Amino acid sequence: MHALAEFYIEGGFTMFVTLFVGFIGFGISIDRAWRYYGDYSLDTKVFMKKVRALLVEDRVDDALRLCANQKKGLVPGVVKAAVERYGCDEALVKQNVEAAYLTVVPKITARLPYISLIANVAVLMGLVGTVWGMISMFQGLGNVDAATKQTVMASGIAEALHNTFQGLFIAVLCMMLHSFLSAKAAKLIEEIDHASSEALDWVTLKAFGKLHENAK
Repeated sequence: MHALAEFYIEGGFTMFVTLFVGFIGFGISIDRAWRYYGDYSLDTKVFMKKVRALLVEDRVDDALRLCANQKKGLVPGVVKAAVERYGCDEALVKQNVEAAYLTVVPKITARLPYISLIANVAVLMGLVGTVWGMISMFQGLGNVDAATKQTVMASGIAEALHNTFQGLFIAVLCMMLHSFLSAKAAKLIEEIDHASSEALDWVTLKAFGKLHENAK
């Protein structure tokens, strides 16, 4: 802990600015991970099988209740939009599904691009700290005698390199987190796409009395 404190003290005030930027990125990453693997997590295949079974048995109200009572996941909201328009024209069903889709997808992508932005900002802040350290070093060299110039140079170089290291370290972590979370977000959106398409087909088949045939 003492070594870490010295590391930041030697790096100067820009170290703390870069660290603050990093905390923002990590905070957003934790929020997204919590949503993706918690609130938005759902065994879509099992859920869709239950909905389909209810529709085959003409239990449309039960299918709606199943969607409404499902607290986790975003798929139920889109499926519910299709089922609640059962018996309507296909275009109206599709319009309702698309409206629900446009409501839930932004919840997945919200704040995700900021992680990539923060990675770039961390690199730039590290560069600012590096340049500041070098400026301080050259300013200090003009005000000291030859005996202490080596100490001033060592201090300035240390400040510069500490900022460079931290900026790159935070940037690498943020880029890795962004890639990992982006892949999960893409998977969630793909699940919603597939579920909405299936629900639309099922409701359409149900309206024409063909879902029972399709189930055999």
